[in-house]
Amino acid sequence: MKLINIFVILIILSLDCFVVVMEKGAVMPFLSWKKIAQYSTLFGVVSLIMILLGFFVGGFFTFYILREINRMILSMLFILIGSRFLYNAFSRGEFIERLDKNIDLKRMCHLAFSTSVDWFILGASLRIVGLGIVKMAILTTLYTFLCVLIGLKIGQLFGAQYQKIVYCIAGTLLYISSFALIF
Repeated sequence: MKLINIFVILIILSLDCFVVVMEKGAVMPFLSWKKIAQYSTLFGVVSLIMILLGFFVGGFFTFYILREINRMILSMLFILIGSRFLYNAFSRGEFIERLDKNIDLKRMCHLAFSTSVDWFILGASLRIVGLGIVKMAILTTLYTFLCVLIGLKIGQLFGAQYQKIVYCIAGTLLYISSFALIF
């Protein structure tokens, strides 16, 4: 897989995490750089765990799936994730920014795992199509760390006014990527 393809996938799959932490940054009363670094590290480590777990789980299914249809499976998974992004963009109501003093490490850990399902699917997909995991796992961890860091700060400074746009862009890009895989 070319490096440009890896970065496109990283950007697309990180947009979900970006929107979630942008919303949290908008409702946190005070967000120090120490807390931002702590939450960014948490999300980065969870994304690493999920992509590796997906890669190893994908190994169990590799024996049962024909090699000829691997690109179709990866494409279908991208369409599935893209559909979820578009659903999130249009099904959610307006986000109301209210201070939430109850955000702690436990709640952020829950958010980190719930937004890392995409990384799990990517890890399984990489194994199914026979691609390596080391470069993608390292880049995923670093990119997620940066995405959370930037997302929390943008949420704190500007609020969560761009969430629907980000979800629409992510869903559309995943659809385009899935069609590029097929053709």
